[in-house]
Amino acid sequence: MREYYPQYAEISKDVYEQVKGILRGYDRIKKERLDLLYGTPHKNGGNRSSEPGNPTEQKALKLESISARLEGIDQACIAMRGDYSKKTSYEFDPLRAFWNYNYFNCQHIRRGSNDNGPAYRTWLRYRFKFAAAVATNLKLF
Repeated sequence: MREYYPQYAEISKDVYEQVKGILRGYDRIKKERLDLLYGTPHKNGGNRSSEPGNPTEQKALKLESISARLEGIDQACIAMRGDYSKKTSYEFDPLRAFWNYNYFNCQHIRRGSNDNGPAYRTWLRYRFKFAAAVATNLKLF
């Protein structure tokens, strides 16, 4: 499905695509972080350079990078939960709402019997707002 880029967006299209890629790999990044914390070290066939290896330092640097990325996404989720707390139910998951319009629509509190929930355009606005929050936290722009 074609995705339209609105004129009111706070971030450029290429930054938005970067954020979408990062969010697409969120579960993989979480799994990679757990593997680094609790997994066994990966043996890659020995030392191929003349310098001594430092696996602990490499593991710490990679863990710091992954944790910073996850922290940026989680902070954006907290901000979106705060912004939408009066409009949505308690179980609202901002990351899931970013990908699924039906979930976004279902989680909104209805005001009357004829209330159909937020429009598709509102969801697109939410997506760009959430992407801008993630990009700001990750310092992508």
